[in-house]
Amino acid sequence: MLDVCHDQIEYMTTSLNPARLREQVVHVFSTDPDLRRAGIRPTSAAAVLALLTQGAMPRAEFKVFTGLKDRLATEELGRLIEAGIVVSSTPKSRTVEVGLPARFAGLIFANLHFQMG
Repeated sequence: MLDVCHDQIEYMTTSLNPARLREQVVHVFSTDPDLRRAGIRPTSAAAVLALLTQGAMPRAEFKVFTGLKDRLATEELGRLIEAGIVVSSTPKSRTVEVGLPARFAGLIFANLHFQMG
């Protein structure tokens, strides 16, 4: 049992290393065909990474992290919400949080195994 615990601690330490996490998020946003088909820009990686590392934040702040002008940032946020990568408690909520749909989480956290039920 302790070997399994040690293995899990090592996995999480590696996976949540800020440099590695950034590398994975940027890679996924740059290469994933489903994100491309959804019209999600690779530059949105910075905004999603900010949510992953900082937690919930105001929509306005999130849009700044996209690097896009307000209208384009709003559209991009809508695409990210539609994809489940970003979540909002209501359509008008001032705060957004990171969403981790199973497929997206699996891309960012390699070798992550979970049960869907």
